[in-house]
Amino acid sequence: MLLHDLLAKFGGESAQIEAPPMLATCSLGCLNTMKSHHNSSFQDRLKRAADSKNKALEKLRSRPPVDPTVLAERQATQLKRQAVEADKRAAKAAVARDAKAAKAAGVAAAAAVPAGPTETELKAARDARYAARKKRK
Repeated sequence: MLLHDLLAKFGGESAQIEAPPMLATCSLGCLNTMKSHHNSSFQDRLKRAADSKNKALEKLRSRPPVDPTVLAERQATQLKRQAVEADKRAAKAAVARDAKAAKAAGVAAAAAVPAGPTETELKAARDARYAARKKRK
């Protein structure tokens, strides 16, 4: 339905209505609201890029300088934070070292426990049982 048909249907005036400016559409028929750089020349795009770069540099230059006392406080805070992190790393390394030592002590203790009877001892015990059984019969 056209716009003037809608106005006529709902009691509006059917006077000439200006159509909105043409909008670009994609191949699927959707409206393209992004700026098009297809109509601009390469020089225009270079100029826009340079202007954007200069604008960003001006914004950076316009920042106020950092106060030396604030800078000293930040550095002190950073040093404290680094010291705390170093302490944490040292504590973690100590825990790992202690765990490794405990594991080594456990392995050494397991090695110190006498092993079961050797194969020759087991064979001698079996032979003794066999001889005792033969003797009983």
